[in-house]
Amino acid sequence: CRRDVTASSVNNDIAREPSISRDDVAVKPMIGHLIVDRPIDFIESLLGHAIVSKKAGYRGLVITIDEFEVEHLDPAKWVRVVAVLDAIAKYHAGELDHPPAPLGVFVASVGEEGHVGDAVIDHIVERANGDRRELAPLTEHDLHTLADTIHEIYCEAYEVNGGPRPIVSVEIQQGCAHLYGDESGLVRAITKKVVAVCDGHYGPPAHASLG
Repeated sequence: CRRDVTASSVNNDIAREPSISRDDVAVKPMIGHLIVDRPIDFIESLLGHAIVSKKAGYRGLVITIDEFEVEHLDPAKWVRVVAVLDAIAKYHAGELDHPPAPLGVFVASVGEEGHVGDAVIDHIVERANGDRRELAPLTEHDLHTLADTIHEIYCEAYEVNGGPRPIVSVEIQQGCAHLYGDESGLVRAITKKVVAVCDGHYGPPAHASLG
């Protein structure tokens, strides 16, 4: 998939091996020249990576398409996006002539009441026999767990020990909510606040060891 290495050059390199017959070599470009073929090229690339992941000892491959609701593209590009997602749906529905692979797909989106992306996601879920799961609003316990987790990661990343765990107080929540409004903004704001509290307690990260 490197731009400076072609499929033809790889085929030639492999065929030079005395124990390999040229007839057994069939390396193809990961991304084809024809736009119409690219959705299937994409699927084949994902399946190949999933199979290699399994052989490497992992359970498989999971890809996440995040913030799909922001995809407000011009018609030409949107058609290509839909074609790729439709290919994913067809594979999971067993409609493509490809081997089974441990591949999971998550699409994260905020419903926008009729945005064309909502219909595309519904199509994928239905064809792939998947599930829709709505996230529940974060609770007070969730926010405290978030703060604890950030604190643990901070201490591990900068190799610092001890110190009081940051508390996501009601005042902090209300202040962040006032500034950012929605829940996504609130989580981002609280994350920044907890990191700032850790910086204030342990000192600037520039003075901490990064291992």
